[in-house]
Amino acid sequence: MPIAPGPAGDSRLIASSGACKESSSRARRLGARLYFDGSSDAGGAKMKRSLKRSSMQIAISSSALIGVFSAALAQQSPPLPTATPSPSIVSEPQTVTATYGDWTLRCDRVGGQRVCQVSQAIVVASRGTVAQLTFTKPAGKAATTVTALLPPNVSFIANARLVAGANDANLANLIWRKCLPGSCVADAEVSDDPIRQWREQAPAGKLVYVNASEQIVTMGISFKGLAQALDEYAKTTAAP
Repeated sequence: MPIAPGPAGDSRLIASSGACKESSSRARRLGARLYFDGSSDAGGAKMKRSLKRSSMQIAISSSALIGVFSAALAQQSPPLPTATPSPSIVSEPQTVTATYGDWTLRCDRVGGQRVCQVSQAIVVASRGTVAQLTFTKPAGKAATTVTALLPPNVSFIANARLVAGANDANLANLIWRKCLPGSCVADAEVSDDPIRQWREQAPAGKLVYVNASEQIVTMGISFKGLAQALDEYAKTTAAP
């Protein structure tokens, strides 16, 4: 039967196998001849030496065959996959939160930098969280940004306002910026003097806006813990 051509390793394997078969056949013919000629002691010794040489040739041929077979397997075996190094674990947590009274300080690691905010969730008993008030002061800016996230059913006929005190003294006018599917955003940049006044306010304040039905909506704001949260915010953002 014809043998299909194969890679170089397979060709050496076939050639060595043929050599091994030829050596075995020659040894059998030599043994048969020595059997008939070996009636005397000299003939027996000669037969033993011939058989020993034939056995050595067969062993050498077998060793060569094993070497060629191993080399062929090494060429055909796929390389073992290399281990993928695991990503390094950051020793510092990515998100840190701390609560000060009714305010929460949250810091996140973004692109190797610490980004923080002080916020308060405004909760209505029957509806859960309906709004949020947030204080941020980006690095390099003198003013603090006060941002309100309010329900999307608002009217733009008047700005949202942050008020406090018995006479609802106006603390900040929050300008409408945009509306998202779940909320509308209003904000204002406030200098340090009003912020100091807020820190000294009685615990209660109000967030006031006009809804889509042009009704005035008032939400309670607590200033409890705001001073401590802002102090920690300043220390955290100043740290490297």
